[in-house]
Amino acid sequence: MDRKKEKYMRSKSSCLPIGVKLRSLGKPALFSIALIGALGLGAAHASGQTSPGNSSNASKSGAGVSRTATSVTYRRGGTAIPGGGGVAPEHPMWVEFARAMAPLAGMASALLANLLDVEHAPAWKVLDVAAGHGLFGITLARMNPKLHVTALDWPNVLTVARDNARAAGVAERFDPLPGSAFDVPFGGPYDVILLPNILHHFDQSACERLLKKAHGALVPGGRVVIVEFVPDDDRSGPPDAVRFALVMLAGTPAGDAYTFGEYRTMLAHAGFGSPSLHELAPSPARVVIVGR
Repeated sequence: MDRKKEKYMRSKSSCLPIGVKLRSLGKPALFSIALIGALGLGAAHASGQTSPGNSSNASKSGAGVSRTATSVTYRRGGTAIPGGGGVAPEHPMWVEFARAMAPLAGMASALLANLLDVEHAPAWKVLDVAAGHGLFGITLARMNPKLHVTALDWPNVLTVARDNARAAGVAERFDPLPGSAFDVPFGGPYDVILLPNILHHFDQSACERLLKKAHGALVPGGRVVIVEFVPDDDRSGPPDAVRFALVMLAGTPAGDAYTFGEYRTMLAHAGFGSPSLHELAPSPARVVIVGR
């Protein structure tokens, strides 16, 4: 191998996410990574993507329109990934994905903790829905010794979150809640319910059902915190959020990257008041916060 080619190969390999061993990943996970890369979403890794916490009962009809800035595509309810894509129950790709994304989720998790001013918070009870690697809730607990986290996800994915909680020294304040986010009782009531990177997997009807469930599990004055790729209302940007809608078109039966206006409508239907939208720069994610 000549020096120029060797230098190119080193630069390409250095762009891979920390902890990703491509040879060990299954085909669905490889497809998702390849699709994200093909769409230019390398920067999107900084959002700290988590698993969808799935739902056997979420709507999978998928009929509708998925919009991007330059096209309108009719959605027929299929996916480019076999077996229902990433929303299939207990899909093993989410274990692989949680392990791969954990080293990259630290920045977004810390940015969210600062946004919520968690260091000055009282003894919050927090529910992390579709926790995946668990770092959004774990980081809150690490930065506030009075805070307690319950993490909901599939049992196989929660093994990764439990390992991360032990490594962060918060295992005694971290409780796993295995199962589907749509089926398992949330318990509570909670001061904060985190919904990091889950709603984009489902259609608006399923999202509203999950939001109504969250509303019922909050203390009066409690908050739902949504971390997502949120396009502008005209869907002209930001680029990562607009491209991510295409990932959902290919990888889920009915998901989408929803605009703030669409979240406002869904939250109103779920019984919430007026939400606020926050940047999480330099992460490409945005945060929607609403109180009960």
